[in-house]
Amino acid sequence: MAHPSVLRKSAAIERAEALGTTDRLLPEDSPARELLHAATADVVGKYDESFQTTALVGALARIVAAQEERIAELEASAASPRKRSQAKTAATK
Repeated sequence: MAHPSVLRKSAAIERAEALGTTDRLLPEDSPARELLHAATADVVGKYDESFQTTALVGALARIVAAQEERIAELEASAASPRKRSQAKTAATK
């Protein structure tokens, strides 16, 4: 089993990488981006593991929600041509 200090260091490295990656996935105008910035640059925030984790989870939730909306839009746009095609085929019969 790893020493607690090694685990803490590994977690800190992983959290820092996740914060950077997540920041790149957010739109420029996202409020979550400001929180992520505070989690990495703020004098207090960059040393508060709980704040960093909360900011990361909040940003990831926003990213997932945006992706779900995008998927729904794509599915709706893909279904529309099929429905028109089916209606046109039914009308010609």
